[in-house]
Amino acid sequence: MGFPAWTWWAVAISLFLLIEALMAIWYIRKLSRQRIEATARQEEIRHTGEAGSALVLEVTDTGTRLGAYSFLILRLRLRVTCLNGEEFETEINAPISPLRISDFAEGKHIKVSIDTNVRTVVVNQRTQ
Repeated sequence: MGFPAWTWWAVAISLFLLIEALMAIWYIRKLSRQRIEATARQEEIRHTGEAGSALVLEVTDTGTRLGAYSFLILRLRLRVTCLNGEEFETEINAPISPLRISDFAEGKHIKVSIDTNVRTVVVNQRTQ
């Protein structure tokens, strides 16, 4: 007297679904941890980085929203000028309130903080 054949299939499918669910949870936690680390790194650069200015060369809407339309995630192409006069171009994604979009229009100068070792740039002015 054994189990019917379909029970083994049910057990196999259940185990497969359990493993898939655990992998999905692990992946979501990994993405969340990466997002938290990136935010912490940006805050560190904002407070300890070299002050500079940047000319906004191009603004592109990424289509991503943060906080149910509170912030638009915009891709900014910038020409960054360090305090020592060195210039370079870079692209960053920045969360910007719809009320502040005009401050980040093409041709505007914005305040930034720069990690000069790796040329990481963070917006250092009000975005909300």
